[in-house]
Amino acid sequence: MTNVFELESKDTYSLDEFWSVRDDNEFAYHLAHYIFAKSIHRKLPLSTTEQNIWDLEWLYTRICGEGFCDLFYQQYSLADCKRLEVFMRDLNLKQLADWFAEAKDIYCRHRTDLAESEYQQLEPFSLSGTEGDRFDELGKLFIGERSELFDIGWRIRAYADQHRSEIT
Repeated sequence: MTNVFELESKDTYSLDEFWSVRDDNEFAYHLAHYIFAKSIHRKLPLSTTEQNIWDLEWLYTRICGEGFCDLFYQQYSLADCKRLEVFMRDLNLKQLADWFAEAKDIYCRHRTDLAESEYQQLEPFSLSGTEGDRFDELGKLFIGERSELFDIGWRIRAYADQHRSEIT
């Protein structure tokens, strides 16, 4: 079994080292870092599986660092939002997916026919009244203590095991 502290002290590591990590949360954390390094440092393209894992594993950090609104404003395209919602549902993160879909719907001003170019032009800070309040509430729920975000390690592990050939 790989010692987690050995993984943390290395700049790069092989995929084989991840599969030997027993704790599911540690596995998901280190796999996300491996995917990050693959994309950013090695400048290699990610498979959809890798992108999904990275996006979900880093969701909490992105929300806490940049704010919930930033997910829609700068982090994700409209297509990314749809992909991430589907991934959440694939992992049976129903509540999280429902909150994400509702937030996207509010952010898109309930327009289901919105084109990507129109989505990019939305003013993120123009949500007000009950819509703005609900959007803010969804952001708090996403990182709140009852959020399914805190129960993703084993789900990512199971998904990664099933899609191992897509993680390179």
